[in-house]
Amino acid sequence: MAVGQRARNFKLISDENVTRVTMLNGSTALEEGDMVTIAGGVLVEVADSNTVGAVGICAQDIAASVYGTVYTGGKYTGTADTGVNFALGDKVYNSSATKLDAGTASDIAVGKVVDVDPASAGTVTFLLWSVLNQDITAHA
Repeated sequence: MAVGQRARNFKLISDENVTRVTMLNGSTALEEGDMVTIAGGVLVEVADSNTVGAVGICAQDIAASVYGTVYTGGKYTGTADTGVNFALGDKVYNSSATKLDAGTASDIAVGKVVDVDPASAGTVTFLLWSVLNQDITAHA
């Protein structure tokens, strides 16, 4: 990784069935790999207690108040929160903007585990469930 470059929160590993959409960002800059949703008609980064689901994952850095490209599907790697051990087929939820967990009753799932590697040190591979691509309530 280059000096000054940070690790991506969520990294695209397969773009099969990926749709790219252009959307307006809010007042905070977003970085490639950030998982986003819509609030007030603009993109915002997801956080814990995500009760609205995910729109997608930034395909590029997006400056504040400009349009940028977001992936609304695909297979990604992310980091499980401390103490969370996912199994194949488990739903994934946001525990923060950078980590995934098993969620709570009011959270909306953002994907499903498609690969589990116990030696991966907390890395989980998941399919993204975008609220733009489907009826997210079908996965609740």
